[in-house]
Amino acid sequence: SEQRKGFDEQNPAGTYTLDLADQLDYQIAEHLVELAKKQGPATWVRAKYLGAHLDIAEKISKAGNWPQRMPVRGVLWVEFVPADLDGVDVIELTGKQFDLVWRRIVGRNRRKLTDEWIIEYASVLAHVLHFSAEQVLEMSTCVEWSSSRVRLVLAMFSVISDPSHVDVLEQGMLPQEWSSCLESLGTLAS
Repeated sequence: SEQRKGFDEQNPAGTYTLDLADQLDYQIAEHLVELAKKQGPATWVRAKYLGAHLDIAEKISKAGNWPQRMPVRGVLWVEFVPADLDGVDVIELTGKQFDLVWRRIVGRNRRKLTDEWIIEYASVLAHVLHFSAEQVLEMSTCVEWSSSRVRLVLAMFSVISDPSHVDVLEQGMLPQEWSSCLESLGTLAS
């Protein structure tokens, strides 16, 4: 899955879709379970297994016995936030930094790049950087299709440095795009 490309044991914060039949994905899941055991179940902000809500506290209890008895098939979706990151200040990219990592690479080559490439590149950046809502909106204008704009904004949503400014996204996107974002975020939260 795309998350393993950016998985960093030293900074595992992120959203993961893991195919437990895949050995690398399974190892990432094991690592995230061990972190939940050490740092507490609250590190798994939201989780689903086979599309159904997953209570990690129950799974890491003696009765659940994860990771030893963790399933070897199926899709596990986890939003993971390490406990030790709570006090860290989030610093978004400056205009100059954003110019270097986005405008010079994507902006100059936009006509040569596919929506899939742009979304994948944005996802990789989201593993290590934080962006302003304005920067995420600008990034979303680099893809051609409306559905791609929604996917890009969703990929970047958790790394918006100040969530109180997401109204910028609402104002800058088409109403149906913003509705799709809210619907997807609501589905993930439930």
